[in-house]
Parts: sequence; structure tokens; C-alpha cells
Amino acid sequence: MLLLPLPLAASGDVTSEETTQSVGGSRGVALAYAAFAAAEFEGAEAGREASSAESRLSANLSFAASRSRAFTLGFDYQYTRFEYDRIAGRDRDLHRMQIPLGFTWRGPAWNVDAAIAPGLSTSSNVFNSFWRDGIGHDVIVTGRIEGSYRSAADRLRWLTGLAHDRAFGEPRLYPILGVLYSPRPALSMRLALPESELRYAASDRQYVSARLYPAGHRWHVASEELGDNFDYRVEALRLEGNWSYRLLEAVWIDVSAGYEFRRHHRFIDDRRQLIDADLDDELFAAIGFRFGSAPIPWSHRPALQVPAGADRPAR
Repeated sequence: MLLLPLPLAASGDVTSEETTQSVGGSRGVALAYAAFAAAEFEGAEAGREASSAESRLSANLSFAASRSRAFTLGFDYQYTRFEYDRIAGRDRDLHRMQIPLGFTWRGPAWNVDAAIAPGLSTSSNVFNSFWRDGIGHDVIVTGRIEGSYRSAADRLRWLTGLAHDRAFGEPRLYPILGVLYSPRPALSMRLALPESELRYAASDRQYVSARLYPAGHRWHVASEELGDNFDYRVEALRLEGNWSYRLLEAVWIDVSAGYEFRRHHRFIDDRRQLIDADLDDELFAAIGFRFGSAPIPWSHRPALQVPAGADRPAR
């Protein structure tokens, strides 16, 4: 899935004077790691467990930037590992790599952010030798466009858009609706479907944030044990809290904790049996480092660059 961190960029532009400020060029790199404790499957699969971990690397570079617009080229990679207990078959190593290309435009009333991100979403045996073993099912393309319009109330913007991605466990086209609200410079809110976020800057060196978003995905798996292919589907919602602290002028540390719920997995085990079951809700923890003006990564989606400073509310 592709998620532009534009909500806070838009919510910070609360006056016509601000919206005409230069978009400017920017660049950044982000690293993150998240771990989930073992949780038990429900229903017919009761007694079986799965745990997981996620590693992220993303980089962004704005170019052709002017006073009101900029293009962004990015790289986004996530490695997801599922480990099982009492399930026949190997643990799964799954990869998603995308090259997002984004466009940002800032006008007197309208802000527009759009992006498209081709890439791969597949298992390790294919990812490591894609040019030899890859097929069309390993290739993904996600995209999103969001527009926000400044209302009569200077600190409120109406948000609308359209996205196509795998956030709900399968490729889906869905609308984006909501508001962006900044009641004061230190506080920015995105109240929208399907993703919402709130950020508060305690000082110019640290801020806290909370976000609620769908965290599903789908990978194409080529199973050497089965000699066959199948899709590994995950559905989930995440509620995540984050504390960010600036260690150096352009270096940030992010410490996160959260709760993943409404979890569901669908895949084939090595006995050719379909595992199609809910997974118990579970807590998770994450840590990350950002260099430059990179945004905080969201799971299973590329994070594109935003205008400098727009990823966090100013105090």
C-alpha cells in the first residue's frame, strides 16, 4: 500500500500565505524494526501460534522542486518474517520492495499529493532470483491521490482522495474522506477513513503521535515444498503510539508501541491444507531511526517525502 504522509503537510498549511511558501527540495532515509509476540490462531486452528517481525528501509529524494510543486523519487523495502508453532511447514520470509514516484502541489486553496509505486511482493526464493524465477503475480503497483481544500476556518481542511493498494489484504480501490485540523501550531490531526493520525510537538526536539490504520498485505509465495504457488494474505488494524526525539540536527529516533487487532491470515501449509483463520490480538513494539527529513514509515506501504518540516508539527 502507498501512504503519503501528506496529512500533516496539509494540516500545517493553515493560511493562504503558508500554502504559497516554497515546497522546496528534501531528502531522507528511515530504518525501522517491529516485533510481535506469539499469538494463537482461533477456530479450527486453535492451539497453533504465529509470531512476526518487520524490518524497514526507505529513502526519498525530492527533485524538480519549485515554489509550489515537487517530484519525489523513493525506495521502500520491508522484510516480514512469520514464525509458526505446531503448523506443518517452514517459517515464511516475505519481501515487499517498491520504487514510489510522487508529486506534490501546493496552491492558495488546494493541496494535492499523488504517487504511484511499482515493485515486488513475494517470497524469499523468488525475491532473491526474480529475473530467473519471477512471474507476473510477484509484481505489484499501488497508487494514491489526495487533495485537501482550505475551508473558511483557517485551521481546517477538507480531505478527499482515492487509493489502490493491499492495505485490506488484497488489491482494492477505495475512497479517502476526512478532515485535516490544526487547532494550534504544535498540534496536527488527520481524522479520516481509513487512516487517522494525531501529532503533538512538546518542543522543537520531540513530539508524540498516535495513528490508526489498516495494516494488511498480500504476497505471492512460490513454495518449493509444495512445488506450487499461493497467495499469503494478512488482514489487520493497528493502533500505534510513537515518541520521536531529535538526537542531532538531522537525526531522529522513533520509539513505538501498539496494538494490532482484527487479525486474519490465509495461506497454504506444507500438507496442502488451507489455513484461513483469525489470529488473537497482540501488542507490538518498534524502534527506528530517521536521517534528514524522512517521514515515519507505516507498515506495508511506501513512505514518500514531504516538504521539509511537514512530517512533524512545528511548535
